[in-house]
Amino acid sequence: MALITRPITIEAGTWVTSRAMVLGGVTIGRNAIVLPNTVVRKDVPPNAMFGTSEARVVGQRFASKDETNDRYRPIADDSDNSDRA
Repeated sequence: MALITRPITIEAGTWVTSRAMVLGGVTIGRNAIVLPNTVVRKDVPPNAMFGTSEARVVGQRFASKDETNDRYRPIADDSDNSDRA
């Protein structure tokens, strides 16, 4: 029986942590993190934190620009001091 291999693609900025196993034919997206003790059987999207026993996306490394704008408001202008004595 011959050894069957498939290529693994690990894109720039990716971290594959200790004891992680990446199976053949998988692509790990740019800036993704594969958590310890994870078996990667399917492609990992860019910027994802990938892991747990179920091997799924558990979070994002970087917020998208839309999420950042919704989460953070600009600092209030100090010109409105009507409530201060």
